[in-house]
Amino acid sequence: VKHFVGYGAGYKGYDGHYLLGSIAKFDGDNFQSHLIPFEAAFKEANAAAAMPMYPVPEKITEEQMAGGYNKELLDLGRELGFTGFYTSDWGIYGGFIDTGWGVKALNQTQRAALSQNAGMNAYGGTNLSAQTLEAIEMGYLTEDVVSKSAERILKTMFAMGLFENPYAEIPASDDVFTTEDSEHWK
Repeated sequence: VKHFVGYGAGYKGYDGHYLLGSIAKFDGDNFQSHLIPFEAAFKEANAAAAMPMYPVPEKITEEQMAGGYNKELLDLGRELGFTGFYTSDWGIYGGFIDTGWGVKALNQTQRAALSQNAGMNAYGGTNLSAQTLEAIEMGYLTEDVVSKSAERILKTMFAMGLFENPYAEIPASDDVFTTEDSEHWK
């Protein structure tokens, strides 16, 4: 489920990937209406994963930072019944497109710790294992927080049955995917 919550409230309709869309404005006091589909996804459909929005939710939370770092926003999802795992959107930790709105002054280690401490469970589009270990070593992040993230992710994987029968039928998969005369190869 994405983008929790209010991605569609971008200033003048600007996209949250870019500076002009880095703020979500809820004119007309309509933030509650943005929650309706997410509450249904969390309570009724039991969504397994959610991705927070890029923009900063203006005047909605005390923390003026993007959804992937915003503890108040991520906690709100839990209050609405979300029990799955949060995965960040691509680019919030820096890189080619840096959408870390409200945290641009922080390095990747600080960003990894901030998002994990806020309730983020998985890093979307990047591997921050070295930064996560560094954050633990520096005291920015605890192993308990990382373990809770792993628990939420693994719980979802087990619920989907990914560990029930982990062995593929190798000869059958070879015939389907790895021979040049197979339909899938072409």
